[in-house]
Amino acid sequence: MKPMKHQSKLKRYLANLKNNDLQAMVGATVAVIGLSLWIDRHYFFWPPAWQNQLNDEGLDVIFMAVGLALVFVTAAGSKDKTAARWLLVACAAISAVLFAAQVCHGIFAGEPRMAHTAIGDALLFLLILHVSHDA
Repeated sequence: MKPMKHQSKLKRYLANLKNNDLQAMVGATVAVIGLSLWIDRHYFFWPPAWQNQLNDEGLDVIFMAVGLALVFVTAAGSKDKTAARWLLVACAAISAVLFAAQVCHGIFAGEPRMAHTAIGDALLFLLILHVSHDA
């Protein structure tokens, strides 16, 4: 019995994800961070004048879209790596901006509880640099 065409595509997508597992993890992580920020409408609180901009739902949706796009581009496994590279750059920018915002919250707002998320975003940024080297 001949396997269905969509099954072979699914196997190819899963193989691409397995072969580029770190890149897929970066995309999934950025997407989940976006979802988390979208759920927590008041995560950023300092500086008070920027609260609305930092907690903007549009940014959260962009984070989710960039992360999911990287996962899908990784699964598609195109020989042209341009899209994956640009998405990795966007993920690096996202993690760097989040890191900076969380460090500012920790220092200027006296909120050391932001340290663990800042550490996580710094590690995510380093992972992206590592993955980008191979992309």
